[in-house]
Amino acid sequence: MLSPSPPLQVTAGRFFRLECDHEQLFASEYKRSNRTKGLKILRCFPHCCPEHIERSYCGSSLSVSIRLVERPAGSEPPPSEVLSVFARFEAVSDVSLREGECVEVDKIQRAVQTESNLDGQWIAGVLDRPSGMVAAIRIPDTAPNEERPLVFHLNSKAFARWYYDWESGANKAQRLMKHTLKAYVVEQVAVDMDDNFTTISSREAFTHLYRVLHVVASPEFTVISYRRAPLDQLQAAQAAHAHQMANVQIPQQVCQWV
Repeated sequence: MLSPSPPLQVTAGRFFRLECDHEQLFASEYKRSNRTKGLKILRCFPHCCPEHIERSYCGSSLSVSIRLVERPAGSEPPPSEVLSVFARFEAVSDVSLREGECVEVDKIQRAVQTESNLDGQWIAGVLDRPSGMVAAIRIPDTAPNEERPLVFHLNSKAFARWYYDWESGANKAQRLMKHTLKAYVVEQVAVDMDDNFTTISSREAFTHLYRVLHVVASPEFTVISYRRAPLDQLQAAQAAHAHQMANVQIPQQVCQWV
């Protein structure tokens, strides 16, 4: 029986957006609107690009670049065949997957978001495979002679829709809850009936797993209801006005008798 290859090692991973000149990739707050069938969509995520679109979801795609520790030439299988990226929104209070943990492939695949499964929590990354007729993607802030990283695209549609079904609440703690988008870089592995690791192509492979190698997380942000946003803005303006008026010194009137 062939011994499984040692785990791949990720040296760096980050979010970026293709052909985008905006300095800030993510915002600190997003509005969320309710759609048909109870679906909820974050608006203007990760930011309006190239500009805001009225009467639309105003979403844009994201990409994840991954750099790996160099392996000996000829190592099998190549990383592009065993690496995947799955992203999902999480509240900071949620239980996250950690590096080294394994999840059954079938469990992840059943929860992948598709047009027929919009409730799926996982957004599958699509590996960039440029043809010989197309120049390789140039990742910002990388030297020309650096080895090209693997790039996975998330929600790469003309009008990206970022679904997030987190159950909000009216209390302050819920409204102030922080959230993040996490992209999990995983490697497909397999175990035999005795839970010993084996090669994924082996006849002994009994269960196929995704092993978490690295986690790329966005900055934390808050989520506000699209319908509640005007009310919050009004309350904030009223509070600011009240504070301003409290600091205004009203001159005392002096009566003069003639």
